[in-house]
Amino acid sequence: VQVYDRSYNVAYSDRKVEGHTFSPQPDAGPGDPAVVFNPGTPASGYFSAPPEVSLDPGDHGDATFEVSVDGGAFEAFDGPFTVSEPAEGEHLVVFRGSDDSFAIARFAVDREGPTIVAEADRPASADGWYDGPVTFTFTCGDAVSGVADCPDPVTLSNAGANQSISGTATDRAGNSSQVTVGGINIDLG
Repeated sequence: VQVYDRSYNVAYSDRKVEGHTFSPQPDAGPGDPAVVFNPGTPASGYFSAPPEVSLDPGDHGDATFEVSVDGGAFEAFDGPFTVSEPAEGEHLVVFRGSDDSFAIARFAVDREGPTIVAEADRPASADGWYDGPVTFTFTCGDAVSGVADCPDPVTLSNAGANQSISGTATDRAGNSSQVTVGGINIDLG
C-alpha cells in the first residue's frame, strides 16, 4: 500500500490494517496540472516498457514543479523523463508546484511474459510411450497484469515417436511466453 498526505509524504506498508480508510484525491479539474504518459496508458492499464513521464501545467505555467516517483525525494522537474528499470507493478508519480498545485498519477509496468506449463493427462509408460491418444493441458499465470490468453488443451492422436506440442500464453500487457514439450511417443498398437 502507498499512502501520501497533503504534504506529499509517502508511506509504504505490506501489512493489512483493519479500521483505517483513506480518501483518494479528487480528479483534476479544468486548468489543474496533469501527469502525462507517452505513450498513453494502454487499455489494459499496464505498460510493457516504462513510459515517458511529463507534466501539463494547465493554468499553472508560472509555477516551478518538483517530482517524486514512488515516494522518493522530490527533485526539480526540468522536462520529460523515463523511470529507468522500474520494478514490475505499480508506481506513483507526484508533481508539486511552487503555487501549491499538484498532480498525481500511477502507472503500472509488466515487462515479463506469463508462466506457462503443459501437463499430460497421464504419465507415459516406464519406457516413455503413451498407449493411445494423450491430451496436454496448459496452466498459465501472471502475478502482475494477469493472463489474457492461455491455450486450450491439445490432443495428439497419431502414432509415432518424438512428437511435440507447443502453446503460447499472453498477459494483459501484451507480453507472451511459449512452452514446447517434445519427445512425445505414442503407440496405438
